Amino acid sequence: MKLNSLHEGKFPITPDMANFAVDGERKIASTKEATGEVVFRREVDGGKYGKKEIKIALHPAPHRNYADVETNTIHISKNPRQPYYRQYESMIKHELVHLFDPKVTDKNLRNKSWGVENVPEDLLGRLSDKKYYELPWEVDAYMATRAEDHIKNMIRKGYDKEQIRQIVSEPEPTTEYEGFIHGNKKLWRKYKRVLHDEYKKING
Repeated sequence: MKLNSLHEGKFPITPDMANFAVDGERKIASTKEATGEVVFRREVDGGKYGKKEIKIALHPAPHRNYADVETNTIHISKNPRQPYYRQYESMIKHELVHLFDPKVTDKNLRNKSWGVENVPEDLLGRLSDKKYYELPWEVDAYMATRAEDHIKNMIRKGYDKEQIRQIVSEPEPTTEYEGFIHGNKKLWRKYKRVLHDEYKKING
């Protein structure tokens, strides 16, 4: 696969990937004890990237959330003090993107084209570092989920269609992630395009 054929910044989350995230979140919510074991699994249709059996392993907090491409397992940390479970849907979709994204799953692309061998291991899991958000596979995973989250949050807060359209037309950073990429003109332009596409998809 050629590198320039990969659309960085707008990874296509399929309906089945979205459904898996909802089902996985429900399973997490109903699981009383997190032990590091797999609590949910099923085959997921990743569209042009094929089908895979994906597993979710649930760990007690604190634990790093990550996707293991060798076993197609999403590792999620569950905080028993957090009663609001919608966060897990977004987490699962983020990690699902990694499990289908050839920039992650194709070792030749991951190691040679993107030079991940030169990225310090601790950087890969450190959310507070701006460079982490600029890693190509993280660009896809974050933009694919955060733009949708942004639109849905406005809908839940009662914003009408016109209010959302105006905000999407000239967005301002409202989250840590948006704050980091706002300083990168290239990434901010991509995010605005993805945000606009999500608005059209949700609002028609």
